Amino acid sequence: MIVENLPPAQKPDLPPSGQGFDMQPAIALRGAKSLRRLRDRVEAAVKEIKRLRQQNRKLAEQISELEAASNIKPTKAVLTFDENERELLDRINKFIRTIDNYLVFDKEDED
Repeated sequence: MIVENLPPAQKPDLPPSGQGFDMQPAIALRGAKSLRRLRDRVEAAVKEIKRLRQQNRKLAEQISELEAASNIKPTKAVLTFDENERELLDRINKFIRTIDNYLVFDKEDED
């Protein structure tokens, strides 16, 4: 909103040039928009930092658990996966079916 285009009765009470503010109203509006954008970017950065700190804490806990488990004498292989057991089994079964289908088609080509 540019204040200079308003009729005289609707102009806000602005101090005359040289008294108080020396900046044009349009410059002040642009400055306010820039400050809002900067504030939004800072808030987004703070949220991301909090998320990364939380992830870092979880990873640190996992590292300590793994280090504590490494003190145990190995009696069997231990594997860990990011997926839950059901998802992992579904993926493995899909691979098995794919390989079986490939072998069936390959065998049919030989006959």
